[in-house]
Amino acid sequence: MGQGRKVLRCIRCGEALQSTNPKAKGYISPEFLNEQNEITAIYCDECYNAISLINARVQSSHDDQAVINYFKKLKKEKTVILFVIDLFSFSGLIDDDVAELIKGKDVAVVGTKRKLFGNYFNAKKMEASINAAFEEKGIKPLKIYMVDRNDKSIDDAIDAFKRHFLDDGGDLKGRDAFMVGRKSSGKTTLISSFLKKFSNQSNENISVEWLNKNLKATIIPLPDGNKFYELPDLSINNSIISKVEKPVQNLLIPKGTLDTHSGSLKGGDAVQIGSIAGIEVTSGESTYYKYYCSRLVEAKKVSAAKFNDSFKNNMINKLVRPVSSNFITMLDFEVFEFVYKKDGIYHEIAAEGLGFIVFKGVGQTIRICVPKGVYVSSNLARV
Repeated sequence: MGQGRKVLRCIRCGEALQSTNPKAKGYISPEFLNEQNEITAIYCDECYNAISLINARVQSSHDDQAVINYFKKLKKEKTVILFVIDLFSFSGLIDDDVAELIKGKDVAVVGTKRKLFGNYFNAKKMEASINAAFEEKGIKPLKIYMVDRNDKSIDDAIDAFKRHFLDDGGDLKGRDAFMVGRKSSGKTTLISSFLKKFSNQSNENISVEWLNKNLKATIIPLPDGNKFYELPDLSINNSIISKVEKPVQNLLIPKGTLDTHSGSLKGGDAVQIGSIAGIEVTSGESTYYKYYCSRLVEAKKVSAAKFNDSFKNNMINKLVRPVSSNFITMLDFEVFEFVYKKDGIYHEIAAEGLGFIVFKGVGQTIRICVPKGVYVSSNLARV
């Protein structure tokens, strides 16, 4: 008579655990599998590595904490901060740690990648959105500049910044200036453009030094004896960019101009964005929407009732991109719900690093499905 035993399965992907083929689903190292009993909850190696990768990316970087610690010691009357943001993706930029970093100090904001918006760009709406994002955290920017690389706007912004903050008679003359921004914000392009126009009138050289022994900064001497500091990139742990593989990042990061997916949505409709996000309208009248994203991101309209099945099927068949192998089941995602009045106002829901959907408030309830840890916000439309 043959002996029977319960087959152990991965508690994340559901595959039967095996230790014979490292390339097949459900593989786990023999030494770990042999130690388990039938009531053990355990992950296969693939799921364990994916979870470890995501969890590691959620932790704040060493540079983040070093910047925060350094800024705590700075005095408002001796400091001006130049905060660089990406105009496409800034809703989740100002988390609590970053807010504490700059709160109570004088801040000028530079929004980069303006050309991504092409004819959709609306300076007044964009400035209002930036102000709202900062003011929600108790920060009121002194100035907002919106620029693009290799464009007259970046030269104009640098000239304006010098007049306001560096030149004789400027608003904040005689202060140290600190440039900060998250990874991929465009900060490197901005500082390079600044240096091209910069004339060193001091007796000191531009240098790279360690501040407090653990914070590396490029230091540019100013004529009055003060300094302009470019600090390391802050992490983007609440962006989907930090949670997917490099090839998927390349699909998500816009190049050229933004694309739009548009149509009408009513209660019972959903939009599947590859197998990395989804939008579901649970109730409400029909309304026109536009989803702004990279040209390489694909979206598919489905019924809300079939969304989960379509989403999971696409994880396997990859017919609608992007699809990330870091996300295996619906347990890797979380859902946010927003309720809107019949106000006729154009709103947007933004998922950090993924894009934003714009629509008119007609009394609808909208749910957004995103990978765990991705920042989602509701704002007035930026376009």
